Amino acid sequence: MKVTRVLLICGVNLILLGVSFSPSWSQSEKRMIPNTIEVIEKSWERRDGHMGVWVHYAIAEQIIFRPSEILSWLSTRKDIYNVFIQKLPHDVFTDYSGDGSDEKRLLEFRESLIKTLEGYKGVDETTKQLRLDLLKHLNSVTITIVD
Repeated sequence: MKVTRVLLICGVNLILLGVSFSPSWSQSEKRMIPNTIEVIEKSWERRDGHMGVWVHYAIAEQIIFRPSEILSWLSTRKDIYNVFIQKLPHDVFTDYSGDGSDEKRLLEFRESLIKTLEGYKGVDETTKQLRLDLLKHLNSVTITIVD
């Protein structure tokens, strides 16, 4: 398993450690990721500019691991969903490394999100629509490199 960065949920804070999302994680590895909806909500309420980036990344990452749970939750929290979808290109798909070294990982992450959403059909009309909206946004997102 490729290890470069991970989000560890601790209390109500998202703490960046040093292990990363890998599109090749097995199903058993994915199940080891804790259910983070309550923590994400609490972190959302306390977020600032920088913390918002990691909350948005955590939401995107959890869509890959738990599409049904996360999209159902987002369908009840339109306030979070609207900001998340608006900030997705900047907060999640920007390489802040300064040298483009994160671009490949972000492209793989984007492709994993798209693949997950293409395979997930939704449990009701609301989650189906969220899925389609997210796919539309993801298909238009490009990776931005900040130097």
